[in-house]
Amino acid sequence: SVRALLAGAGLPVTLDGVDPEEVVAATRRDKKRVAERVPFVLVLSPGHVTPGHEVPDGDVVRAVAELAA
Repeated sequence: SVRALLAGAGLPVTLDGVDPEEVVAATRRDKKRVAERVPFVLVLSPGHVTPGHEVPDGDVVRAVAELAA
């Protein structure tokens, strides 16, 4: 889970007062957006990241909702 991954890295695991749908809407206004696509940087393992991934809106909403709950 997102919470377990963040906790394992010693990072915060809650997003108080955050609306998951608003996060998705904000990504659509991101300056790094390419046409209708927002490129995400994904972490494959500590120290190993890969840029340019398209993440479906539903996945973003679920990840944020897990931390907002």
